[in-house]
Amino acid sequence: MTEVQDRYDDEQGGKFYEHPFRTNPHTGDRRFISVTTVTDSLDKSSLKYWAAKGSSRDAMMRLPELVKAAMYKPCGDTYKKDGSACRRCIECAVHHLSSWHLKESKRRADEGSRTHDVVKWWSEHGEIRPHDEVIAPYVARFEQWVADFGVTPLDYEICETRVINPPEGYAGTLDGQIHLYRRTAAAVDFIDRIRPGADRVTVDIDIKTREKEGKQLYVEMPVQLAGYHHAPLLWLPDNSEVPKPLGDGGAILQLRPDGYHFEPVVVDEATYQAFLSFLAGKRWQMLHGAASIRVDSFPRRHIEEAPREVTEPSEPVGTAGSTPAVKKATKAAKKATPAKKAAPAKAQPQAAGPADDGFASAPASRVANATLDNIARTGSARGPGRVLADDEIPF
Repeated sequence: MTEVQDRYDDEQGGKFYEHPFRTNPHTGDRRFISVTTVTDSLDKSSLKYWAAKGSSRDAMMRLPELVKAAMYKPCGDTYKKDGSACRRCIECAVHHLSSWHLKESKRRADEGSRTHDVVKWWSEHGEIRPHDEVIAPYVARFEQWVADFGVTPLDYEICETRVINPPEGYAGTLDGQIHLYRRTAAAVDFIDRIRPGADRVTVDIDIKTREKEGKQLYVEMPVQLAGYHHAPLLWLPDNSEVPKPLGDGGAILQLRPDGYHFEPVVVDEATYQAFLSFLAGKRWQMLHGAASIRVDSFPRRHIEEAPREVTEPSEPVGTAGSTPAVKKATKAAKKATPAKKAAPAKAQPQAAGPADDGFASAPASRVANATLDNIARTGSARGPGRVLADDEIPF
């Protein structure tokens, strides 16, 4: 299996291409997100069912082993990568079943890569290279497609070639771009579906291998192909770049043990915009996803507050700073409830002044009695029943 040039796995399980001199404008480094990593973010509910069904079937096939595993305590080495896991305890059995889909996906991906290697060899040399019996059914279906559509190695414009979109920050490997001519009935029918009456069409193709019988296409396939189709540059093995021919459209070539299916798919501007939206979401997840839920994204500020000064009121309620209404209320309360006689306070020396009327330092009871006497005298002098004005009340 040929390794893809300059493609690596990232820390989050995705793939990226590292360019020798270009800088990704979105990340500031030389890594460009792989097209397949972008489309992995699409909802693939059928894969969930496939994984659950596959692991359940594997459990039924290993039922005696699972019964025996239930009798062993966890070995404690299940998740170690040094091979020390016992593979017999209940924890090891659960781990094997829960990771079945990962091993199966890797096996299927390896088969697809080996099939692509055979196709690439044919496009360059015009003959089928030796291959293993596992991929033999897929290779046979490819040869059948070549015969049905009259395809020759010279019809391949490119095969297994990297494409790159520097402004958008992604790259990928296109399976092929071919010219189809009106050589066979199948080719004529295909051409007329894309460009009626044209002598030929140029299409980007994506080759998929399917282990089950019967054709089955998924919505993420045209989204992936749209990313390849709209990439502006071919990234050649010597790291040079040339413009990529846009072509007339895209098609999926699905190879199965029971046959093949060659179908045009929509890769127009709307599909490409959908791809770019998934690209933006994947980029946010890779660059900012983890930080969006970290506690340190919202640091707490530790500010030491200075102690506040507590100030006592300069004068009690009901003194000279009070309103006339308060003074009246205080006067009425004193008449209704006789005040207890308080111990005489020590006289404080005060400077004499024009406002000193002899009451400033006297106890409250003396002030009240003197005031009542004063009211009685002045009231009788000014006429019986006269109500004093507010400014006539001395306290």
